[in-house]
Amino acid sequence: LIGSQLGARHELYERFYSGDPVRTFAAQYQNYSEKDRLLKLVEEFN
Repeated sequence: LIGSQLGARHELYERFYSGDPVRTFAAQYQNYSEKDRLLKLVEEFN
């Protein structure tokens, strides 16, 4: 299916579904400092 035009479009759709990959990775990197706070919330929930 990847060799067809439909497969190629579907592959691009899947790749960019959640937004631009470079911007997504950059946002994840910037928000990494929130990890400790979020872990505390999870521990309090349990």
